[in-house]
Amino acid sequence: YKGIKIKMKGNGEEYFLHLRNRSSRLPWQYYQASFKSEPTWKEVNIPFQKFKRSSNFMKRVFDPNTIKTIGIVAYGKDHTADLMVSELQFY
Repeated sequence: YKGIKIKMKGNGEEYFLHLRNRSSRLPWQYYQASFKSEPTWKEVNIPFQKFKRSSNFMKRVFDPNTIKTIGIVAYGKDHTADLMVSELQFY
């Protein structure tokens, strides 16, 4: 697989996918990539190389075969989260 595809619509705000794996031992350790929501249904492909580690204690190179959890996060500013997801899959 090359990345994660998400089909969603929302309130135009930026959201994030957080991926956790074996090197994500602490709650604040994850690999993160952002995407912008739109008021109409939209598919977004997020390649794995776009995900950045949240801590220098994590492996620099992300291995998609080690994913344990995927989270959709409203993060970084104070706003009302409004996001609908109809599909989330690997591509």
